[in-house]
Amino acid sequence: MKQLDKKTKLIIEELRNLISHYPLVKEFNILSKDIKKNDELEKYEEKLKNYQMEMVHSLNNNDDDKYNSILKKYECLKNDYYNNPLHMNYLSLKEEINSFIQEIVEILNNP
Repeated sequence: MKQLDKKTKLIIEELRNLISHYPLVKEFNILSKDIKKNDELEKYEEKLKNYQMEMVHSLNNNDDDKYNSILKKYECLKNDYYNNPLHMNYLSLKEEINSFIQEIVEILNNP
């Protein structure tokens, strides 16, 4: 594969810098950091993972009653998690970021 020349690398770096300073991207990055620091969301994620493992084990053991019981708990917790305002805002911004990136890719692909 051919190496990029210095001028092209500089242009790419400038584009990366412009994108990273775009207000929507800055907001998303701040929110992502906030989510990683949020103890409540972290606990939700951990509990959801545990419920998932328990459901798999109950299925492997052919224990439908246990599976259904855990599934109900899982669904309730998942609902709480997804309705957390911080998480909802994150998902919304994530969609906007994806659209933003797609738009950039389209522009780059169709000069």
